[in-house]
Amino acid sequence: MKRVSILLTAFALVLMIGLSSCNQDGGPLGEGYNLYDAPEFQAPEADNSPVDITAPSLDQPFQIIPLDEDYRCLSDDDFMGSQNGSGMMGDGSGSGMMMGGGHGDHGGHGNGNNDHWKGHRDRFMPLARVLRSLNLTADQRDQLKDFIFNYRLCLRDAIIKLRETERELISGFKDKRDAIITAYRNGEITREEAMDQLMELRDSIRETLRNNDARVIACEAMKLCKKDFFASIRGMLTEEQQAIWDEWVSNLPERDCNDLQQ
Repeated sequence: MKRVSILLTAFALVLMIGLSSCNQDGGPLGEGYNLYDAPEFQAPEADNSPVDITAPSLDQPFQIIPLDEDYRCLSDDDFMGSQNGSGMMGDGSGSGMMMGGGHGDHGGHGNGNNDHWKGHRDRFMPLARVLRSLNLTADQRDQLKDFIFNYRLCLRDAIIKLRETERELISGFKDKRDAIITAYRNGEITREEAMDQLMELRDSIRETLRNNDARVIACEAMKLCKKDFFASIRGMLTEEQQAIWDEWVSNLPERDCNDLQQ
């Protein structure tokens, strides 16, 4: 028993030395390994998906999610200072058919949508692995945060313009919704029939938004945002780092902006 205890103690010491060595070498357990999983290092893909709308209701009109709940966008807190409260988002019209968040555009530097990006990991660029391989300096990491912030501002601008066209498309369904609600209130159809018709109407709205030609324009704008973002990153790297970065970029898939079924 004493011999087993000695062996276990020796094994524990060897394990501790090994872990310490990994830390000193900057290996998997090294300082900063999980740094690039933080929100401020998350960059969404150039995603021109149509806006999402809420479930149908007999009491409330269809609503679109507020801009600040869109994982692709910076939150109002992050935006504070950049636009000085210009309010260019303007999704709070509440015009009967659809309503939005009604948040004004503020600006500034922050950590991105902390509460939203984690549920959409598959729609963010897989930057962490390549960033760890680059062994960035502290100064380069600070620059990278700025690049990501500016990239997300660029995406936000494209999404705002896309939403303007989406609001117009959704408003075209207002009369149809009003007719369903009126028929229900007049006793012409049952509650179940009204809900079924509203479900069908929501499907029609979604199909219209999916086939919105403005999504192509938004996609092209977002791809330019991404191109500038990547150029900024490459510009701060050393030649050795650029080789690693270029290889990673070359393996990324290219998005077809004309494919509206994506």
